[in-house]
Amino acid sequence: MLFRTIGTLILAAAVCSGAAARVLSVRDFGAVGDGKTDDTAAFQKALDEAGKEQGTRVTIPVGNFLIAGSLRIPAGVTLEGVWQVPTAFTANAGTTLLVTGGAGDENGTPFISMATNSVLKGVTIFYPDQTREKAPPTPYPWTIRAGPGDNISVLDVLAVNPYRLLDLTGAGRHYVRGLYGQPLRLGIRVDECYDVGRIENCHLWPFFTGWLDQYKELNNWMLQHAVAFEFARTDWQYVHNTFCFGYAVGYRFTRSAAGPCNGNFLGLGADCCCRPILVEAVQGGGGLLITNAELVGAWGTTDSVGIEILPGVSGKISLMNSAFWGPLDRCVWVRSDDAWFSATGVDFGKFDIGAVSSPAVQADGGRIILTGNTFAEGSVHVLVGEKVRSAILTANQAEEGLSVDNRAGSRTQIGRASCRERV
Repeated sequence: MLFRTIGTLILAAAVCSGAAARVLSVRDFGAVGDGKTDDTAAFQKALDEAGKEQGTRVTIPVGNFLIAGSLRIPAGVTLEGVWQVPTAFTANAGTTLLVTGGAGDENGTPFISMATNSVLKGVTIFYPDQTREKAPPTPYPWTIRAGPGDNISVLDVLAVNPYRLLDLTGAGRHYVRGLYGQPLRLGIRVDECYDVGRIENCHLWPFFTGWLDQYKELNNWMLQHAVAFEFARTDWQYVHNTFCFGYAVGYRFTRSAAGPCNGNFLGLGADCCCRPILVEAVQGGGGLLITNAELVGAWGTTDSVGIEILPGVSGKISLMNSAFWGPLDRCVWVRSDDAWFSATGVDFGKFDIGAVSSPAVQADGGRIILTGNTFAEGSVHVLVGEKVRSAILTANQAEEGLSVDNRAGSRTQIGRASCRERV
């Protein structure tokens, strides 16, 4: 009984001594939210005050808040609007930040810079001066730069029409969830991230242009120049249930001065993209694990490739339980002499859209393993080039038998059942 009483007293004392986290409102620092008054200074005053005590939240009520300058979220501070989910088509509703600064200078100061342990949550961001009637769009600096600094979170944000949306350079253990928008040049970039970062349930789609004919010039420009997701040096990156529409490249795996990427990519969706997945570089060892991907070429084209692995790539790319829909010229094109590519349980459903005898899978070099896949109709399903070091094709299905153009001779091992081989 004595120990129980002492424990109760200690718990009660701890509860009583714990101070509630501070909550500040931008209204209390002079923010107006009428869409005309520049509220930059009021926002930054609130954020600077919050930075004096980590764990403080700065809230933004309903309103259209014009921000002509830039904002800095200090370490341990949350900037939070009223939205509890990412929104769409919410003009003049909820918490909206109207951004006008930095036009014409993509290398200028980001609209929002975030420090260690900071959070941005529940806001809509809109660039009222951005054009959608012509191309190219007006360049702006990064909308959000998270880092350098670890444990930064971006949650439930709609950025309708940014030029470049989110830079996660140097942001270890970042957490991005529910980020929606139509970035016009570059969506989410990850680099110099040396501890597990997480990106989930993000949707990059034409919230601004609607893919309508009157905005065709800008949409076509994006199909030639824009990238939705870009991954350079990031170690053990986790990406879960993400989607993009209308980009030159959906998911770009590249190399920076710090190196390339490895990671686990589950539930990737890329619709109407010239290159749904483009691999320019990959870390050795772990490589890229891609599962449950749905990949679609750019509408109205005949030269889209679902996954293109460029020359010089050295590493492993594994694809499982995924599907290719049209229009595509090739589903997979391995152009590297050093890459390892494998596909298991994949539906190669649409290819050779130009009817020029393009294969579903073309390997010019490297090593490939194709096991337990299905192929739609086509004159050639798999082309194994003469520079391929090793190819294993087993238990694959096609309506009239798998058609293989084998130019690698005995370096190719083929399960003979239901197979038409060209040597």
